[in-house]
Amino acid sequence: MIIFVTIVACCVHQSWSWFDKDSDCDGQSYDSRVETCCENILWAGATPYDECCGVQVFDSRKYMCCDGELYSKRERKEC
Repeated sequence: MIIFVTIVACCVHQSWSWFDKDSDCDGQSYDSRVETCCENILWAGATPYDECCGVQVFDSRKYMCCDGELYSKRERKEC
């Protein structure tokens, strides 16, 4: 007997399959809507504000990346 199971999540008026993979991170497929790849390191829980600073993921609303270092936007306005 063969059983096929489809897992679907629904959030914020949008549904998608857990198996929808659209990107590649060091040979591992991932969904960029919910994960971020920074220099071949995969991070879970992506948001539209996530950016990479080296291998770290950060919230670009609160931090900035300057020469591979993270700085609070409250303390520093430009690189």
